[in-house]
Amino acid sequence: MKIIDGFDNFEGISQLEAIKKIGIPLARKRGRTLKITTEINKDYKVIAYINYGRWIAKCPWCNGADFVFKNEPYYFCFSCLNRAVDNKRIEVIFPKNINAIEQILLKRPLEINQNWLPEETIADLEKENKANGVI
Repeated sequence: MKIIDGFDNFEGISQLEAIKKIGIPLARKRGRTLKITTEINKDYKVIAYINYGRWIAKCPWCNGADFVFKNEPYYFCFSCLNRAVDNKRIEVIFPKNINAIEQILLKRPLEINQNWLPEETIADLEKENKANGVI
């Protein structure tokens, strides 16, 4: 078991490939076009968090949430297609202690309990584990 990110969810393809594979058909269904670009809009940032054993981030425009890629720290929303920034990706802020967070959460046997928010410390997670009998 592992905490999955976009790379895992999209079966080993890059974020840009995922955008091409999923975003272009979604845009067409909505009567829109999607500009595929490697350009990053640096005016906006999102913060990564773990929900149900998945690394995700919340869209700053439409309140959607999508997988983020640990090896490509950029965000693209498949709901609004990042239209507010001309389909450009924006930066994702990951915690510096990713491995420690994941190791603690992976002690929890059910994905539904594998959650972390940026305001939670390692000590908070360990305390939750102990309170719930997770060693």
